[in-house]
Amino acid sequence: MKKLIMLLFTVSIAAIATAQNTYQPGYYITNGGNRIDCHILNIAWKNSPTEFQFKMNEGDQPVTADIKTVKEFSVDNAYKFRRFTTKMERSASDVNKLDRTAEAQWKEETIFLNVLVEGNATLYKYEDGNMIKYFFSTGNHETAAEQLLHKEYVVNGVIMKNSTYKQQLYNLMKDKITSTNTFERLQYKKAPLVNLFVEYNGDADSNLTARQNRGSINLKIKAGAGLAMLTTENVVNNYAMDFDSKAVFRIGAEMEYILPFNNNKWSLFIDPYYSTYSADGNNGATTYSAEYNSVSLPVGARHYFYITNDSKIFVNAMMSFDFVVGDAAIKYNLNKLDIEKTSHFAAGAGYATGNLSAEIRYDFSRGLLNRYQYWASEYETFGLILGYRFL
Repeated sequence: MKKLIMLLFTVSIAAIATAQNTYQPGYYITNGGNRIDCHILNIAWKNSPTEFQFKMNEGDQPVTADIKTVKEFSVDNAYKFRRFTTKMERSASDVNKLDRTAEAQWKEETIFLNVLVEGNATLYKYEDGNMIKYFFSTGNHETAAEQLLHKEYVVNGVIMKNSTYKQQLYNLMKDKITSTNTFERLQYKKAPLVNLFVEYNGDADSNLTARQNRGSINLKIKAGAGLAMLTTENVVNNYAMDFDSKAVFRIGAEMEYILPFNNNKWSLFIDPYYSTYSADGNNGATTYSAEYNSVSLPVGARHYFYITNDSKIFVNAMMSFDFVVGDAAIKYNLNKLDIEKTSHFAAGAGYATGNLSAEIRYDFSRGLLNRYQYWASEYETFGLILGYRFL
C-alpha cells in the first residue's frame, strides 16, 4: 500500500510538472519610454513585484526584466504596475510591533505600484506580506505618487490611529465630492477606496480591479469509496488483532474559497463527510470485530495547476477532525474497547474539469484507542473521491 501511494504522488507530480504557466499578451515600457509588446507571465501578483518574466513570442525562452530597467508593465489588460521613487511609510499593523508615535517614519524607495483605479486621480496599492499601503497620483501620473497615510500606534497601552489619508482625499476630491461624512467614515481598505476613486473619476471602466482576480466560493457534493486498514495491539502482552482491508464508503459536501491572488491557484476548503467501517476476524482462539461510523471534518489548503482554462490538476493537504457516530467499538471475546473522537492528517491529488472532479486521497493513520494506556490501534484509508460543483 505504501508503494502504491508513493507511485500515485510521483505520477501526480510528474503530471503537474508538465502543466503550462500562463503567458498572456501585455507590454512593458523601458526607461527610454519605448513600449515593447510581448507575452508576460501572469501570476496575479499578491505582493508587489520587483521583476517579471516575458517572452517576445510564445515559443521563445522566457526573459526576466526588473524594476531597474522597466518603468511600467501590464498584462491581460487587468494588471498594471507603475514604477515610482517616492517616500514610503512602512509602519507595522501587527499589534505587537506598533510604534509609540503618530509621526510617520518616511524613507525614499523605488517600488512598483499596482494600479487599482486609473483616471484623473489614480489609486495604487503596495503589498508586502501583511503590509498593505495605498498611494495616489494626479496630473502627470508617471512622475509622482503620494502615499495615503494611515498609521496605528500605541499610547499608554491604547491603540490610536493617524488617519491623515482622510484629509488627503478630502483635499483632493472636495471639488466633486462635498460631503465630509464620506471621508470621515472612509476605511483604509481596498473596496471603499476603489469605490471612492471610481465615483470621483466618473468612469467605471477606470476600475482595473474589476478585471483582476476575485475571491469566490465553490460548493460541491462528493462521494467516494476506498480501502481501510485497521490494526490493534495490546502493547503489554503483544496481543494483536489484524483486520483484512475492507471497502469503505463516504458521502459529504465541500465548501471551497478561492483566494483572490496568484491567478486563483490557491484555495482553502472544508470537506465534511460521513463514512462507515465494519470488519471482523479471528486468530484461531479469539474472534474479534470492529464497528466505526464517523463524521469527519477536514480543513485544508489546495493548489491548482492549470492545463487549460477549464481543466486543472490539484494537490491538497488537510487536518481532519473525526467524531464518532453511534456505538463505535472494537470487541474481542466479551471485551469491548470504545472508540473515541480523534484527528489525523490527509493528502490528495486530483483532476477537475468543468463542474466535475476526481481525487485520490490518503488519510494517514489515526489512533482510535487513545484513551486506553496499553492499547494501540491504527486506522488508515486510501480511496477515490468524486465531486460535482453546483455553485
